[in-house]
Amino acid sequence: MSQSIDFRINDFVTEYLDYKGFNDTVGIFLKERKTRQEPIQQLTNGNHLQDTDHEKCQIIKNEMLKYFDDGNREEFFRLWLKHIPANIIDSDPSLKSLEFLLYAHFSIYYLRPNNRNKNEQAAKENMQEFKTYMESIKGQAISQTSEILPLFALPFVTSPDKHASFQELFSNEWPVQIRKKVSNFFDWIFSNRPLPRLVELLQNGERASHILTQINNENEELKHRNRETNKQIKHLSTDYEKCQIIKNEMLKYFDDGNREEFFRLWLKHIPANIIDSDPSLKSLEFLLYAHFSIYYLRPNNRNKNEQAAKENMQEFKTYMESIKGQAISQTSEILPLFALPFVTSPDKHASFQELFSNEWPVQIRKKVSNFFDWIFSNRPLPRLVELLQNGERASHILTQINNENEELKHRNRETNKQIKHLSTDYCNLISITMELVETLQQAIVGKTITNEYIDNVCSRLGIARLRESMANAMESARLGIDDPFTEKFDYDKIKRDVVHVSTSPRQKSLLLQALRWKLTKATTDFNREKMLDCYISCDLLGCRTDMEQRTKIIKDLSSITSTVDTRFVKEEWARLINTIASLRKGEQDNAVLVEIIWHQMNN
Repeated sequence: MSQSIDFRINDFVTEYLDYKGFNDTVGIFLKERKTRQEPIQQLTNGNHLQDTDHEKCQIIKNEMLKYFDDGNREEFFRLWLKHIPANIIDSDPSLKSLEFLLYAHFSIYYLRPNNRNKNEQAAKENMQEFKTYMESIKGQAISQTSEILPLFALPFVTSPDKHASFQELFSNEWPVQIRKKVSNFFDWIFSNRPLPRLVELLQNGERASHILTQINNENEELKHRNRETNKQIKHLSTDYEKCQIIKNEMLKYFDDGNREEFFRLWLKHIPANIIDSDPSLKSLEFLLYAHFSIYYLRPNNRNKNEQAAKENMQEFKTYMESIKGQAISQTSEILPLFALPFVTSPDKHASFQELFSNEWPVQIRKKVSNFFDWIFSNRPLPRLVELLQNGERASHILTQINNENEELKHRNRETNKQIKHLSTDYCNLISITMELVETLQQAIVGKTITNEYIDNVCSRLGIARLRESMANAMESARLGIDDPFTEKFDYDKIKRDVVHVSTSPRQKSLLLQALRWKLTKATTDFNREKMLDCYISCDLLGCRTDMEQRTKIIKDLSSITSTVDTRFVKEEWARLINTIASLRKGEQDNAVLVEIIWHQMNN
């Protein structure tokens, strides 16, 4: 090595030590170099920029923050690449994380619910750019940061703004936090001098080595795809013995980590439509690709094969890009697995320790074996069965449509009744109001208003309301008896047994629970209202005319006997009354009983 190169290397070392703040070491090193009479390059003193440069940096910072707020990815990263040295970002994991989060911020900018400026084209371009960034060198380097591993699944999720795993990203606080980090980074980067030349030399060498590795990987991928295109596809064999042979072969390839042969048989014998139609089978296929991608990385695997490990990981990455990969991404529990192809040493990463345990491949093997037993033992149903099932399905749909039609008719009748009652009340109120105005005018000129006149007005209002209630009661009774869509029960026997002394407390509790369940577990509001009409028509709670029934109910509720069974009876009465009172039709009828119970309890 020439003497001039030695001097340059020593200058680089001195610059690096000074940059890192090893002042004592720099002093000793310079003293020894002077003793050897070496030419020493003078160090650049002062870390801060001049005032004019500082003003320019503030303008650049403000522009970039504005582009950040506006979601202008192209202009932001144009200034980023122009003014932020790449070697600084690559040398600091925290700055790599920041750059990763910036790409994530722009990828979801137009997907935020509170963003009024919707731009689907820009949203797609930003997400594709984020995906491209993940493929780059920086994307692979940043994957060591465990807290952002789930973000690698962002480009593969159909609606990330609705996914539970990404709610924090779509909150109002997340972009504010990222903006603060970016602002602090700009303040630091524009006030510090560039990295030492020694760091730049080392980084350039590593980057060149990585590019060569990437070229080799792409070459191997092309070879693999060429082999895949030459494979032939055959139909599924229905013979049981052949299926068992196929199953054993595939399980053997699974155990040996032979991905190519396993998926050759998988594509040949497993119908794709079955996998695509069942989310659990999609998850199984995803886990199979994950199993082969880490097979040669397992610590207990003695057959190390770096080339095969790279090919398996690349195949897993290609699978994630496919339609199946995009469909499976909705399963939140396997979202971290999307980061596997981007992690340098996944076997040492804390987030993937379960995958590298001895139990995990055993569990996957059992699932695959059960799936093979099912898929090879099932053949398509006869067409006659399919026709029958389709006919039953059509009959069920027609029945459902008829029920919905009857419910709409019922609601229409109820609405017309309400309109009619409101119209009647309105006419009565207008008539009485005009009469009261005339009476008020007569009172002004001295005519006395008698108490009999006031009582007459009040009675007219009361009689109208009473007639309305009677009409509703008659209609409810008619509906409960004549309606063909109402279940028929012996309500006289139900009323007798629910309060009779001979009925045991347990039987009362079960009967009251059944009456309540007929309301709470009704399939539609229409059926629920029909059942309530029956309760009202038979005066189940004695809220209308059956005073004896009401008295017996209050006696049960106010009983001083305190046993487990009697407490259950009281609880079931309270639940039934509360359920009826929660429904619109049950409010008025139940109010009478609740008022009497309240007075009885107070007494």
